[in-house]
Amino acid sequence: MSQKECLGLGRNERFQPRRRIENASSSQLIDWIRESSEGVVIPDGPVVVTTGEHTGRSPKDKFAVSDPASSKYLDQKKTVYLPRQKAELLRTDLLEYMKTQDLFTVDAFAGADPKYQLSVRFHNTRAYPALFENNLFITPTSSELRNFKPTWNVL
Repeated sequence: MSQKECLGLGRNERFQPRRRIENASSSQLIDWIRESSEGVVIPDGPVVVTTGEHTGRSPKDKFAVSDPASSKYLDQKKTVYLPRQKAELLRTDLLEYMKTQDLFTVDAFAGADPKYQLSVRFHNTRAYPALFENNLFITPTSSELRNFKPTWNVL
């Protein structure tokens, strides 16, 4: 089973959000944030978002399924491994949840040097993380998007 099949991302019939918004521009995302009340745009233009009580990253909330393809990239001392059966249950729950959500997809490149560059596809249920990704990562050209094949899928 490939990484995409395991996550349910390889076959679109298995990963159907309520609505898919792909590679929206920053101005489109700002409009979406404003209209959906995800945040506010203050007078000089920045978007301000309240992310709730549980913000930031927690090292103890990172999990991986033990897999030869990905284990060489992970810190073995800091990674919490899930049994494949538990990961499949989480995947099933995620796919059911996604049927009720809008999905903002951002295709981007990480790293400016083509020799080391990674292609990443981000999947978000809100517009503000997509706006952050638009600002942080390299946006592919139209021709690059036509042939875009993500090395990583980030949910």
